[in-house]
Amino acid sequence: MSRFRFLVAGLAFVVTLGIFITGWNLYRTYGLIRPVEQQVQEIPGVEQVTVLLEGKGAVVRVTLGAVDDLKSTYRAIEQTATDRLGVQTTVEVRGHSSPALDRWWDEQQPLLYEDLEKSSFRDLVKALEDSAARRHYQCRVTMDANRIYVQVSDQRSFLYQVVPYRMMGTALPSAVQKG
Repeated sequence: MSRFRFLVAGLAFVVTLGIFITGWNLYRTYGLIRPVEQQVQEIPGVEQVTVLLEGKGAVVRVTLGAVDDLKSTYRAIEQTATDRLGVQTTVEVRGHSSPALDRWWDEQQPLLYEDLEKSSFRDLVKALEDSAARRHYQCRVTMDANRIYVQVSDQRSFLYQVVPYRMMGTALPSAVQKG
């Protein structure tokens, strides 16, 4: 009789645990991930979205087509994802780059980080735009209080880079951050 009760209690525990895990996975998928993916997909320029929940945070990976302003597109994606998933949300964007654009970006990174370290933002923007123009690329560099947004394109390829610059000890004065 005692053995039977342990078997029933163990079976009830396993069934309850299975229901809980299934319910949690359904909630994650249909209550969190899919709604965010659908909302982000509606933002102009977004082609593909993947949301990964990792611990207490989330990663939103977005593939963009041609966008007019990377900064406003990124901010719209970030706002949508953060509203639904919380503040520990990371947004990763990528475009349809080419080996030539990737090579150009690799060549620009020493300049980028050197100018960031010197807080030489105007020189950075001008140098990136001039370098891209020499290769007949279209380049647009925009900034906000936390990031630099670089969008470069040639005939059919788009390279998008979002570079946080607070991590490097460089930050705009607090008066500028509020604007």
